[in-house]
Amino acid sequence: SFQMANETDEVGIVRGLAWTSVGGDTLEIEVKETTDIAYISDSKHNSNAPFLQIKQTVDTASPYVQQQVTFLVTLYDSIGLRIKNIVANKESFNDWLIVPLLETPILEKDVVNGRKVNVIHYAFAGFPQRSGQIKEPRFIVDGYYLKNNEFSFPSFDDDFFNFGFNNVFNQQVPVKMQTKEKLTDVKPIPSDYTGKYWLPLFDLTLNSEFKNIDNLKQGDAFNQLITISAKGLQETLFPQLHFPNVNGVKIYPEKPQLSMQVSKGYIETTATINNVYIPNKTGTITIPETEIEWFNLNTQKMEKSIIPQKIITVQKNPNIISEPINENHNVIDTLPKEDNKKSDIKKENV
Repeated sequence: SFQMANETDEVGIVRGLAWTSVGGDTLEIEVKETTDIAYISDSKHNSNAPFLQIKQTVDTASPYVQQQVTFLVTLYDSIGLRIKNIVANKESFNDWLIVPLLETPILEKDVVNGRKVNVIHYAFAGFPQRSGQIKEPRFIVDGYYLKNNEFSFPSFDDDFFNFGFNNVFNQQVPVKMQTKEKLTDVKPIPSDYTGKYWLPLFDLTLNSEFKNIDNLKQGDAFNQLITISAKGLQETLFPQLHFPNVNGVKIYPEKPQLSMQVSKGYIETTATINNVYIPNKTGTITIPETEIEWFNLNTQKMEKSIIPQKIITVQKNPNIISEPINENHNVIDTLPKEDNKKSDIKKENV
């Protein structure tokens, strides 16, 4: 019978483990830190022994705040690692938004230092949420390998990520690795940026389509369907857009419909906005241009994407009857002078 005492760090890794028997005898056990290299069977000093290693690279050394940064996490495996999951440590979420870029990892075979290894690639998009020097997200791999009398090089086709028949006869040995700690200098919004929204993007497209404007009559509704595609924007960072008022028209903008997808290594968010207009006058009305300013990460300059203004003709609606106005009879002029003042006050209050 034994009792266990332990301490855990910020990612829940057991440190300083000691087993104490009821009779007072102790059994000391070495517990290694979660590092980027996991040696098998305490073979740290044996360069030919099987091992597992994790490495992390980043595509941008000094990004802007909220700019997409791509992290490539690579595992080198010479023993046949079964991966349960790979996640960013919880400390990362204080300063980063993190989105996986691959549904399944990319698998390769290679020879490293004369040793055959499986190479497993994961990719993540990270969006720094504050400027200054911050820690990069550290990715943790949780998995296991099957221990038997002899180590043999595994095949990707041999139940690489799942439980298999061999699990019945082999012991599962847990493995946990974490990428090394690194710092990133995140640049603030440029001081000369004048846009209403901070949008650091690799590309932005803006399109508009008007519907139900043919033979439009007073009181009839028509629609403006706006589509915005932002390359390098995480969905939760999409700004709340405001559209200008139009004289003689009631506007009912609907909530944007957002969708996010991965396109050629970039997070791309598409917003579809349906604006409903109802004209309350006849003649021509002008829907003003729609303008969005954004920061082009390719050119390092501010750009504007514009939908030009649209002039629409509104016909008289025979179903709307306006009360006739007697041009020779001005109601306000016939009121006493004192009542005129009261009338003006009421208008101002309204």
